[in-house]
Amino acid sequence: MSSQSVNEWRILRDALVSSFASNGSESSDVAAEIALVTRYLEPTLQVPPIIPVSSGHGVTRYLDEVLASTETFAPAFAKALKPVAAALPWRYGYLPRDDAPGLESEMAWAELIGPVAPWRSDDVCLGLTLIGRNSFYPAHRHPAVELYTVVSGTAEWSLGNNAAWRPPGSRILHLSEAVHAMRTGDEPLLAIYSWTGDVISPSRYISEAAGGAPVFHSPEESLLGNSSPVLSSTG
Repeated sequence: MSSQSVNEWRILRDALVSSFASNGSESSDVAAEIALVTRYLEPTLQVPPIIPVSSGHGVTRYLDEVLASTETFAPAFAKALKPVAAALPWRYGYLPRDDAPGLESEMAWAELIGPVAPWRSDDVCLGLTLIGRNSFYPAHRHPAVELYTVVSGTAEWSLGNNAAWRPPGSRILHLSEAVHAMRTGDEPLLAIYSWTGDVISPSRYISEAAGGAPVFHSPEESLLGNSSPVLSSTG
């Protein structure tokens, strides 16, 4: 691995951190989570990365489209992402579902900082989630507190009985064990995510038969019913 390649990874990491921590009209809960993530990230920035082998995940076929969109909304981030986007450790960690055939090739996440990431941390995770167009990420939950920042694509985000279509720039906060789901439309979704708290225990799907599955609405109902850029939950 050349020093230039390592430098490209560092540039992407720094752009990821900067985009995540950028100030906006945040709610107090979101601002507090950003501050916590930023504090946990600081020690990881002082060590060299362990560059992984590219996973070759099929979701990378959407990269050209999301990079073109990202250049419109976040040009500096797009410039940092483009040289290494396909080489990131894209992966999908769930077992197959009969009601979501092929999802494993339509969705993946690439972690840059975390327990098994190029920059190792047991306190925080930071990475990217990429979901292909017209895909449904079913209801799931995890012990970690999660904060998303939408980079590219307007998708429907559902948390409990609240659902809304969120454009680039939106922040979506999921507290520990909050049941949530996502649905894309005619464009793929790229979002920065962070995890704090228990970052070791994995995410797990929720069965609709067991209750607790989020509710989705039409785009019109979502946009008219809730204009806030943040979804949050108390548990």
